[in-house]
Amino acid sequence: MATLAILLGVAIASLYFIYPGVLLEGLHRLAARAAGLEQRSVQVGNARMHYYEGGPNHKQTLVLLHDLGDDKNTFVTAVRTLTPHYRVILPDLPAHGANAFVDGEDYSLQGQHRQLQQFFSAVTANRFVIGGHGLGGHLASYFAQQEPQKIEGLILLGSTGLQLTETTPYPLFPAQVDTNYFTAIYQTKYRNPPQYPQPVLQHKANQLNQQIPFFNQVITQLNRSQPYSTDLRSVSSPILVLVGDHDAEQVTKLRDTLKTAKPDARFHLIQNAGQAPQLEAPDAVAQTIAALLATVFTESQ
Repeated sequence: MATLAILLGVAIASLYFIYPGVLLEGLHRLAARAAGLEQRSVQVGNARMHYYEGGPNHKQTLVLLHDLGDDKNTFVTAVRTLTPHYRVILPDLPAHGANAFVDGEDYSLQGQHRQLQQFFSAVTANRFVIGGHGLGGHLASYFAQQEPQKIEGLILLGSTGLQLTETTPYPLFPAQVDTNYFTAIYQTKYRNPPQYPQPVLQHKANQLNQQIPFFNQVITQLNRSQPYSTDLRSVSSPILVLVGDHDAEQVTKLRDTLKTAKPDARFHLIQNAGQAPQLEAPDAVAQTIAALLATVFTESQ
C-alpha cells in the first residue's frame, strides 16, 4: 500500500508539473460531471461545435455564452444547482475551446449569430433564456434583439451587451504572452485573484500563444461588424444584469446605463466578486439566475 501511495503521488506530481494541461482537462471533466453536464458536439455548417448539456430535456432551457478567449467551462460551477431543474446548454463559441478556427468563416457579430442560429436548430433549442459574459453577453444581447420570439429572458454578466450606440472595439491580443500576462489580467478581473502555480500559468500561456493568430482574426472581424452595438430597448423579454462589486465606479456607470436602456430590468450586485462573478461567486450567481428562471418559466406556462 505504501508503494502504491508513493507511485500515485509521483503520478500526480508529474501531471502537476510536467503535464498540467492533462491535469486541468481532467479537473474540467470532473467538474462538468459533478454539475450533471455531458460533453457533446454537433456539425454546424463547416465547423463542428462542442458544448456541455445537462438537465431534463424539456422546454425550460438556459443557454450561457462565455467571453472572448474563454470556453464553456467558465459557467460549469455556476450551473450545478440548475441542471436538476432546467435544460442547460453551455457551448464553445466559434473558434473557441474545442471548436476549430475555420479559415474563411465569418466571425463578425452577424456571422457568429448565424452560427448560433444553426447550432440552436441542431440541438432543438427553440425557445430559451440566453445569457453571457463579455463577448457572450454581446452575442446574447444581439440574439435577443434580432430574434425576440425565441428569447424568454436575457442575462448579462458585466458590461458588454449594455451599450446602446457606443462602439467599444475588442482589443487585439499581443503577439506573444507569458505568465505575467495572466497575473496582470487576474489582478484586473478578480476581486480575489486565483493563485495558480507557475507550471499551470506557463501551460495557459503556451496554449494562448497557439490561439492568438486565430483570436485576433476573430477580433478584427468583430470590430468591423455593422451594426456593432445592440439596443436593449427593443428587447421585450425580462433582463437580468449581474455585476461584481469590485469596481464601484463601473457599477455606478452600468446601473445608470441600464436605467436609460431598460428601466424595468433587474440589476443585481454580487458581493465579493470582480468582472467574472460566475467564477468568484458561482453560488450567488446561480441563486440569482434561479430566481429569474422561476419567474420566467412560471409566466410562460
